[in-house]
Amino acid sequence: KTLGSLLRELREQRKLLISEVAASLSLDQTMLSKIQLDERKPTKEQLVHSAIKTKNQPMKLKHFD
Repeated sequence: KTLGSLLRELREQRKLLISEVAASLSLDQTMLSKIQLDERKPTKEQLVHSAIKTKNQPMKLKHFD
C-alpha cells in the first residue's frame, strides 16, 4: 500500500468525507485528494493531524516518513 491509499482507506473506514478531513487539516480539498492519489506528499504535520482525525496511531503511518 502507498501512503495515499492508506490515508484514503482510513478516512473511508471512519466514514469521513474528504471535505471534512481537508477542512480539519486546513487543507484545500484538491490538495488532500492529490495526497490520497500519491501525486503529492503530505508534511509531517499534516500526517500527524490526519492520524489524529482518523483516530489512528501516528506510529502506523511513521514507516512512510
